[in-house]
Amino acid sequence: MIGFWIGSLMGLIIALTPPVLVAIRKSCPFKLRMGWFLATLIIPCIATVVAGVIVTVVQGNTLPYGLAPLIPLSWYVSAWGLYLIFRKKYPKIEKIEQIKQRNYDIKKPTKIWKYLIPISCVLVLLLCHDIIITHALAWWFCRSAPNPKTFVVRKVAHPGSIYFEDNVYPGYDEDDRLNTITNYLDGVDVTTLALNDPEGNVHVYTADKDAWRQSAARETRKNNEYVKFLEEETKSIAAREEIYSKTTMPKMNYTVLFNPVSLPKFWLRYLWSDEMTITDNATGERLAYNRRLIRRFYMIESNPGFGFRRVFQSGALCGDVNYGRFNLKVFPNNVKINTPTHLPGVMPEPGFQSTKRINHQR
Repeated sequence: MIGFWIGSLMGLIIALTPPVLVAIRKSCPFKLRMGWFLATLIIPCIATVVAGVIVTVVQGNTLPYGLAPLIPLSWYVSAWGLYLIFRKKYPKIEKIEQIKQRNYDIKKPTKIWKYLIPISCVLVLLLCHDIIITHALAWWFCRSAPNPKTFVVRKVAHPGSIYFEDNVYPGYDEDDRLNTITNYLDGVDVTTLALNDPEGNVHVYTADKDAWRQSAARETRKNNEYVKFLEEETKSIAAREEIYSKTTMPKMNYTVLFNPVSLPKFWLRYLWSDEMTITDNATGERLAYNRRLIRRFYMIESNPGFGFRRVFQSGALCGDVNYGRFNLKVFPNNVKINTPTHLPGVMPEPGFQSTKRINHQR
């Protein structure tokens, strides 16, 4: 986390140094200096938006991989390019007498603050307005119902069968289903596992303890051999899957439901919310609940770019951020390896269709 903030601060310094150098260059008339000052802020901002659009068209998002580094790079190149042009046009002159001889409209040194301070305030609001809006909306959201935002009534040691329904990504694709089989379907405490897919079908898997016989016998040997047998056994279980609709699927003992929370369109520019509910299907009892609120990266801290933000930050403003592991608070004994299917991290846009496109989270 410290490295992230250091990197963000360095990026901010690199981006804002050119306009500062322009503002303190006394060899240029004051009005022209202010024009160049604004140009070194506005033109790079436009460049990042254009770069963000291009990156989105090419790779479908501006997540921090692939072509995304071109977004901040467009700011740096345009800002420093403008400064180099400005410096060549208005070379530095050390002595005030030489400046006067060039017939420049020299202002008193204190005169600049009359204009620079309000311009700087406008700039700060431009770059930081999303911080104010984000936390104002979050303050209201976190204090509104339902409260508490997260709770666990009781734990279940031997659930038997579980149905996971993910409507945020939405659904479990093939890789996710294999990963969830490996993690949860131990054949002892969990013998039946049901998962929804992006098309709306429900995949049901069953296993007993013998299904993991080879990997269990080799857990103390070399890790690559253990993983090899684990993958083979997972695929063997997956090959025996049964596919149902949600109405025809067999009854499960427990349901883990992961849904988006509806927010106004304006809110989605700054915030995202989802909720997880774990239910005992036999009694209808709600065993656990978590509603989290996460924010987008701020304009001033976003490594992919200053102006074109599409990703969500991994920390929660309220609720339990770790949605991938929240169900473990109810089913604490039923994970074989410490890699839940949907790992917490940088979230895609709402309605993102496949986790295959965010493999950097795995």
